[in-house]
Amino acid sequence: MSLIPQQPYRVFSAMSASYEPTEVMLPERWRIPLEVCEKVIDEAGKTDWFEGYPTLPNCALVCRAWTPRSRIRLFQVANLTSEEGASKFLAVLSISPEYGQLVRTLYIDCSNDDTGSHGWIYQALRILPSLLTNVEELGYQHLPTLHTLFHVLSPKFTTIKSLWITQANAFLD
Repeated sequence: MSLIPQQPYRVFSAMSASYEPTEVMLPERWRIPLEVCEKVIDEAGKTDWFEGYPTLPNCALVCRAWTPRSRIRLFQVANLTSEEGASKFLAVLSISPEYGQLVRTLYIDCSNDDTGSHGWIYQALRILPSLLTNVEELGYQHLPTLHTLFHVLSPKFTTIKSLWITQANAFLD
């Protein structure tokens, strides 16, 4: 006999035409241990970022118990590839700044930015260091000529353990 009180679960009945939620008591033996659920979420997050990303938001919707672990995995990697994407990411952080603490890897990639205006990169680099306090890996890819701003702002990410730059134009003197 379990000492943990059983909590009713809200389920949608396919038998009723209205699909009204119904509270049902599930036996303890039918419940999946939280450790197993977290392992499922972690495995979904281990796949290639673009492959695994659609799975993680769905994991967050499975039930309230899955939401915190799914958020941790969703915000572990921030991949900024356009001004629009950077603006949306900054908007999320302005509403919920605690998500910034979850980001461990930040990628800034201009390979798909067809606008030619890369001012958003420098604007993001001014704001992000104060919001992303636990970034361990910082990556730049397909950047235009690296501005002196890069030298000034990259060190503001004080928790960086790994920095990589690929396919960028030469540094300016």
